[in-house]
Parts: sequence; structure tokens; C-alpha cells
Amino acid sequence: MRVYKRQGEICPRLSLSAAELAEAAALAEQHDLTLYGAAYGMAEAARS
Repeated sequence: MRVYKRQGEICPRLSLSAAELAEAAALAEQHDLTLYGAAYGMAEAARS
């Protein structure tokens, strides 16, 4: 997954593993989220 950072934005690029993407997809389905939102939230929680 690649997120491009434009001037003034705060979202860094994330590189997620296949396992992280699968976990994010399950979270998105369970909680009615977008895949992007679930993946970003899950990755940030894991890295903090």
C-alpha cells in the first residue's frame, strides 16, 4: 500500500504485510469501516 504525502498532509506512507492487510480487512468488515481506515488505524496502533 502506498500513500502519497502532499505538502501539509500528515499521513506517512505505510508498507503493510499480507497478514496486516488480512487483519485490516477483517476489522473493516466487522466494524463497517473502509479498508483504508482499518489498515491505517491498525498499523498505527501496532507501531506506537
